[in-house]
Amino acid sequence: MPSRSRNLGHIYRHRGLDEAEKRWDVRLNFTPDDPEVNDSIGMRYARQDKFERAAHDVEKAVRLAPGVSRRAEQYRGLLCQ
Repeated sequence: MPSRSRNLGHIYRHRGLDEAEKRWDVRLNFTPDDPEVNDSIGMRYARQDKFERAAHDVEKAVRLAPGVSRRAEQYRGLLCQ
C-alpha cells in the first residue's frame, strides 16, 4: 500500500509545486534503501533533464529490487548507456 507521503508527493508534482521534491527528499533521508523512493526520485531527475543523477537513482532502485519495477528497468536501459 503506497504511503501517504508518496501520494502527496505525486499530487504536488502534478500541480507543479516544489513541495513534492521536499517530500521525496525527506522520504529518501528516512528510507535510503527503498527502491520505490529511488525510482521516483530518478524519474524526477529525468524529467528535469538531470540524466546523470537520474541514472544513479534508477540504477540503485533496480539494484535494490531487481525485477520489481519494470519502469525503472526500462529507464535504466535508456539512462545507463
